[in-house]
Amino acid sequence: MKKFKILFFIFWIYLNAEAQNDYAKYELKINGGLSIPVGDYAKIEKSKTAGFAKTGGIFGLDVDFNVTQNFSVIGKYEYFNNTFNNDEFEKLTTANLQNQIFSAAASSTKLGFSSKIENSMWNISSFQVGSAYKLYIDKIGFNFYGTVGYASINSPSIFYAARITDLSNGDPLDFFVTSPSASSGSFCYSFGSEITYAFSNYLGMNLGIDFFGMKPDFHRTSAETIYLYSTINNNYQASSASQNNISSYTQSVGIVNTKLGLVFKFGKGISKKKDTNIVIEQKSSSKKDLIENSSIEVSKVQENKKEENKKQEIVKLAEDTPIQKMSIENKFYSINSNVVNLRSGPGKNFEIMSKISFGEIVEVIEKLNNEWWRVVYKGKIGYVSTVFLVNNK
Repeated sequence: MKKFKILFFIFWIYLNAEAQNDYAKYELKINGGLSIPVGDYAKIEKSKTAGFAKTGGIFGLDVDFNVTQNFSVIGKYEYFNNTFNNDEFEKLTTANLQNQIFSAAASSTKLGFSSKIENSMWNISSFQVGSAYKLYIDKIGFNFYGTVGYASINSPSIFYAARITDLSNGDPLDFFVTSPSASSGSFCYSFGSEITYAFSNYLGMNLGIDFFGMKPDFHRTSAETIYLYSTINNNYQASSASQNNISSYTQSVGIVNTKLGLVFKFGKGISKKKDTNIVIEQKSSSKKDLIENSSIEVSKVQENKKEENKKQEIVKLAEDTPIQKMSIENKFYSINSNVVNLRSGPGKNFEIMSKISFGEIVEVIEKLNNEWWRVVYKGKIGYVSTVFLVNNK
């Protein structure tokens, strides 16, 4: 299964690693929101793995490095704070203690009971890295991400006190439970999605939801002490029933987070799709520049097309013009220069068909004008400048 996940991750990178011209290279996200516990972390029951966690808050700091416009490598720090459910914990603990006392004092017809509980909170700090896939529709972005990392967690410190009065002997009994905060750490992971909106190329906002999970191992010490009031000494004395318990267990932590924050962008601006019908060699910095450059390119294309049509018309005219009848004595001419070009049309901008060396003979078949004549050279029909032709009588 792990191999499949690794191959899938590599394939995901390959599909999205397409170079983009313009996009925000770095993004810094500062967000906060609600941290909602789920599963054993929020469970309310008399068990080791019940977290008694209530809805709290989350603060996050994310940094995105955009490899392409659609693929990012991300790193983030998150801090979670979840309050402990005092009321439910006190109800369960008090009910459990009452059951013990009632069964031990069966002769009593009536028992008085009062209790109080003090505790702290669940605190989690995490550092994670991962990747994100991003899609953009104009100013709106859709991000899907997954991360892994390490998280440290502090459990609540619990102090519970109860007093039982009106026992059969008339002496009160005080019951205390103390459990100091324990720290642990473990592998953690998260996955989720968010929607972003860009106010400009440098600032935006995000709204997201994700799931965070971890499974730390705890080793907690719980001290239970029962104090009996001594009428002889007029003070409280610890009962032989007092004990210290050391327990080890795995606390499953699951949190659903809803976040809202700001996005700060650095580097190049957000990428825009280019019009494939217009070729612009130099990037425009504004819409005005884009229009001007487009007009220049279109004008160049039109001018080149007109010039090409003109060349074709000249060639066609030359081909359709009847060949002048010339006497034998002025039909053949020799070349008076080292190398002369035989061209496809009457002008220097026409294609060179062949090279004619000094002294070679060409047959003139048409005198187009005073500058260019149509000749036959080694079976090829082309045009030579009259400057390089000498009558070979």
